[in-house]
Amino acid sequence: MKIHDAFTRKRNEPFFISISLLITAALACALGSTVLKNSTTPSQQAATSLPLPTRTENLVQVTVTSTASSVIGINALRSSFDLAIDPSSPNIIYVATDGSGVYKSLDGGNIWRPVNTGISDLNVRSLAIDPASPSTIYTGAINDVFKSTDGGAHWQAMDQGLKPRTLILVLAIDPVTPTNIYAGTGFDGIYKSTDGGESWHAANTGLFASIYDLAIDPVAPSKVYAIFHNGVARSVDGGSHWQITTPILPNETEFHALAIDPETPTTLYMATDYFGIFKSTDGGRSWSSSHVGQVDAIAGALLVDPTNPHIVYTGTEKGVFKSTDSAATWSLINPGQSHSYIYDLAFDPATSTIFTAGFDGVCAIQQVK
Repeated sequence: MKIHDAFTRKRNEPFFISISLLITAALACALGSTVLKNSTTPSQQAATSLPLPTRTENLVQVTVTSTASSVIGINALRSSFDLAIDPSSPNIIYVATDGSGVYKSLDGGNIWRPVNTGISDLNVRSLAIDPASPSTIYTGAINDVFKSTDGGAHWQAMDQGLKPRTLILVLAIDPVTPTNIYAGTGFDGIYKSTDGGESWHAANTGLFASIYDLAIDPVAPSKVYAIFHNGVARSVDGGSHWQITTPILPNETEFHALAIDPETPTTLYMATDYFGIFKSTDGGRSWSSSHVGQVDAIAGALLVDPTNPHIVYTGTEKGVFKSTDSAATWSLINPGQSHSYIYDLAFDPATSTIFTAGFDGVCAIQQVK
């Protein structure tokens, strides 16, 4: 899925951004493109306008076409960390941002509005949607977990059992028993809830580190995988105990993202900085390098196509790469797009659109079929 801490050094920048910087940020989703601004009529604008903060009021839409894909810069949200698409209604998308809380789009990412009622800490880092009840959403912030049961309209803090000011970097929901939730933290390992976030307990036996990503086996959800800054951990008992299963790499290597094959869950992928993608076919016991065709860049996000698990995507500081052969080889799919750090990827199965979250906000890569 995604990287968090390695690229958060700008998190303390001032909230205010001038309109010129907004336009610059939106243009950063594309290079050498045509800018479409204020193309709607006044009546259309009245019908579609939503109450956005000052820094995202004047949205600029940018389109770039290439032989591989069409790239649309959706907005100027800065430092977007996580994305979540409603599995029952893919046009509904949520994004977690640094300093602006949670945003929601009802139209596939064209227009966004903040949905933060009840969220006391707008520095949110993670999102997770209940697969059985998509109106139930969780978001992790610098000092709390918040839960909404009405599609983000209202949120409630869910912090019983968490240490004070626990930084929540990643959330993962058990696909079979959605009341089981895992929270990877910035300093305190992993917490688990078995009651839909009402209470939490530490699940760190054999593991105590900053957790960058989590993956749950969709067939046997008691098998859980975690990435920390220089290692991989595996649990076979729902997080009660962990075993480190780390590939042999130079000491300075950092691991950033993890993804699991939904059809063959013993196959996992791991993203690193500058050493590309690694693959395991035995449930994380051993790993092999798998980055032919990738450039030397930090890989910060991973995504396995839910409709075709042979297709894998990785988001890097030099673009989004795609593999159609289970990560044996890779090719860049957005050559016309300028790049910044990508923290997360999301996939719309209805349109095959890839959404990226990063320092330049949210962008969409509309793939040519």
